[in-house]
Amino acid sequence: MGQIGFYMQLLPFIFVTVMPASLLLSVLYALTKMSRANEIISMLGAGMSVNQVLRPIFVAAAGVSCLSLI
Repeated sequence: MGQIGFYMQLLPFIFVTVMPASLLLSVLYALTKMSRANEIISMLGAGMSVNQVLRPIFVAAAGVSCLSLI
């Protein structure tokens, strides 16, 4: 049970260390997929502003950042 407890204590450190890089890579992946499928252009053409398109991404990033601070 000693080794399991040791790794359980390391989980918060691993989460805080890995989360910023994984968040950056996932946002870049999602935006690239949307760009390749011309979804961003169609949203902008439908009258959405750049702020409206990127707001969910910024809210998710802020939420994950706050979660990693706890």
